[in-house]
Amino acid sequence: ASMFRPETYIGRVERELSFDAPTLLIAHLTAAHWPYYVSDTPFGVSKPDGSGEHPLYHVGLETADEMFGQMVALLRRKGALENAVVVVLSDHGEAFGLPTDTPFGENNTPFSEGLRAPLEMKDHGHGQSVLSPSQYKVLLGFRSFGRQGEFKSSGREWSLPVTVEDIAPTILDLLHTQGDPLHATGRSIAPLLRGDISVGPEFAMDRVRYTETDLSVLPSPGGGVDEAATARQNAMLFNVDYLTGRLEISKRFEPLAIAFKERAAFTKTHLLAALPAGPYAHQYLLFDLTTGNGQLLLGPPGADQGDAQRLWNALHTYFDGELKPAVAVTRDDWARIDREWREFLHTHESRQVATPPGSFA
Repeated sequence: ASMFRPETYIGRVERELSFDAPTLLIAHLTAAHWPYYVSDTPFGVSKPDGSGEHPLYHVGLETADEMFGQMVALLRRKGALENAVVVVLSDHGEAFGLPTDTPFGENNTPFSEGLRAPLEMKDHGHGQSVLSPSQYKVLLGFRSFGRQGEFKSSGREWSLPVTVEDIAPTILDLLHTQGDPLHATGRSIAPLLRGDISVGPEFAMDRVRYTETDLSVLPSPGGGVDEAATARQNAMLFNVDYLTGRLEISKRFEPLAIAFKERAAFTKTHLLAALPAGPYAHQYLLFDLTTGNGQLLLGPPGADQGDAQRLWNALHTYFDGELKPAVAVTRDDWARIDREWREFLHTHESRQVATPPGSFA
């Protein structure tokens, strides 16, 4: 972050890009991403102090917003917007330990019938918890430039259960591409963009969507992120390709990264989470998102639990081969689970895997 200069990035785009053929351009404006600062961030902007204020994040948002305006302006100057579809997407949500970052009240402790040990949700960071809607909900917008008839009108907003998996089929539809060359999942929302409101009810149905966590970012006691602890925890999972400077997940640690993941299937009103209970088991928690209450599931729900059964089947189909048997964890299990994680880590640390040429662990 301390090396990233927004004006240099915009300058390179200005100098190096030309649009003399159909082009797919992807730009990632990272100023509002943790650690929420860039080289141009003014000195004296404080980090979170536990008060709920996050001035660095606000400055990062302002910087990203300004860069977005500059990107649109230069693309227009270069003629790239004469016949284009622009998709705006935030890559994840953000949580700062605020009341809106958890559906479980001020103590941030999920209540679930049958839960035998306390379970605390991670309400700091991004992508840390499938129980935090502010972390997995994202902004998604489409706009057409110079494509007459593609979009009925501008400035419309929908509260429909769409997902990032809908982007690829939507773009293919807007480009009138035959077949499915991307093997896209999801559904096209192009009919909605063209003004066909008759397809709205299809999306308004109780659609099942999915989310999962990534590598953990550890919170600091005063709010924000513990950068040193986060680096120590995650650094071992990567190799560095010294020819390109790029990071890549080490092959021997892929099973650990996958085992750490939380996963969930959810509708507008319910969410079924699979939370790791060590590397060999999951706790399955079904939550009513309207009340924050839930229950621990120790197996597939019966036919009399229609929503729960649908979410259970959807979760196990979508994450086929990744989910473990259901358990109910007690406080007495904590030491055993901690030992299982250490042994699992040690097994993969000692595993010999051929290192690709040009890489070092």
